[in-house]
Amino acid sequence: MAWKLSGIPEITPHDLIHACLSDGCREIEVLGTVRIAGRTARILALHVQGAGPGSLGISGLRGLAGWAMEVLDVDELRIEGAARTSGAGPGRTPGTLVFRRPGHSAAAAGRVLR
Repeated sequence: MAWKLSGIPEITPHDLIHACLSDGCREIEVLGTVRIAGRTARILALHVQGAGPGSLGISGLRGLAGWAMEVLDVDELRIEGAARTSGAGPGRTPGTLVFRRPGHSAAAAGRVLR
């Protein structure tokens, strides 16, 4: 089932977004700062709460990233996570995840994002 907003997202003047999402089976809550430049969106200091550790899996994460790229109308999504507050490796910041829409990656691959 496709992801959808399960409430009205809150967006602050500094582009901090808080939203609840559902795919019909799972609900998650996300908090992060969104920056869009050209055809690329960056989500900075992303926090995810809800579905449980590892419950989305890589296919669920890809589906969620694809949905976000469609909603934001971008070809590339870069997720830069926040430092972990608990769980595995508290204080550690996960590496950046990059997702590209199929058929759109050739244009995006030639760009360098700073």
